[in-house]
Amino acid sequence: MFLETEAEDEDSATLGEVFAILGKKSCHRDFYAKDVADWIKLCTDETDILKSFFVTDRYQDTPSTKSIGKNLKKQADAPVWYGEDMLILRLPKPEHGDTTVFRIERTSKKDVPF
Repeated sequence: MFLETEAEDEDSATLGEVFAILGKKSCHRDFYAKDVADWIKLCTDETDILKSFFVTDRYQDTPSTKSIGKNLKKQADAPVWYGEDMLILRLPKPEHGDTTVFRIERTSKKDVPF
């Protein structure tokens, strides 16, 4: 049971890192799966983390926007702690068209009532 909890903590930390990077890259504004694919192509330490999260096929260099979108949708509305911040991936309603829009919301730990 302890190993399961530890594995879940590692997954959560990874998701927290991904959300933090997506929030930073998007300036906590709306972004699209295509934006994430473009960020992955930049080849930085941060994009290596994104790549390790989104690339599921070891022969694939960059994931498709469709697979990125599907993966992000699975994580929607689930709060993740990252350091002193709670990060939540939101899917705001798009203003135009039907392309899925994403946004990382950040709330500081001191602002969360317990």
